[in-house]
Amino acid sequence: MSIVTAHSPLHYAPHTPVLWLMQGLALALLSHPSSAHPPQAHTPTDADPVSQPEPDPATVRLTDFTDPEHNAGWYPVLDNVMGGRSLGAHAFADGVLTFTGSINTNGGGFASLRLRIPPGTFADTTHLALRLRVPDTPELRDRGPFRLMLMDDLHTLPRNHPRHRDRRITHRVDLPLEPELAGQWQTVRVSLTDFAPSWRGRSMPQEGPLDPARTVELGIIINDATDGPFHLDVDWIDSVPPSTD
Repeated sequence: MSIVTAHSPLHYAPHTPVLWLMQGLALALLSHPSSAHPPQAHTPTDADPVSQPEPDPATVRLTDFTDPEHNAGWYPVLDNVMGGRSLGAHAFADGVLTFTGSINTNGGGFASLRLRIPPGTFADTTHLALRLRVPDTPELRDRGPFRLMLMDDLHTLPRNHPRHRDRRITHRVDLPLEPELAGQWQTVRVSLTDFAPSWRGRSMPQEGPLDPARTVELGIIINDATDGPFHLDVDWIDSVPPSTD
């Protein structure tokens, strides 16, 4: 009598085709898992990272209010220099400049913030872009317009210079904020060719257009002939060269 061990292929001979089939199926599943688990479409969730737009590499960030040394250069100019009673203050927090105060028209009726800049800063600039916000409250959303100011150095030229002037001219342009977007950040863009010359709030068209290359001061002003509080947040200010027009 012969003894067949448990590992003898003769013992399993009747079941060999079934094993081959099972083994082949297992190998196929291991080699192609997608056949057993087809890919599922990804559904975005709140945990997914939010894609942020890339900044335009051609623009120049003048300030995003995160540098304390740069922030220290901003200073207020109020109507008390001409006997007015308006109030104005500024503060920096989390990379945002906040300009607040109250206009009193019994006097000069204006409040401004200013920053001295090196000559030539705007030599290759055609536009300025700013990210701004005003509060969504009845007394603040409709204030303004706030205006952007640029000042040149022509009044400091020698008296025999053909472009010398006896007084300092301010060039201004309205910042086109939309009241219906109050409470939200708005990005506004203004052309340097739209800045109009003025002196103490009076139009001075005979002074001619702004010379960007000679600009030495940047400012924000409100003088809307309305008594009451104002509030403006500024996230950043960019210089836009011709290549991005």
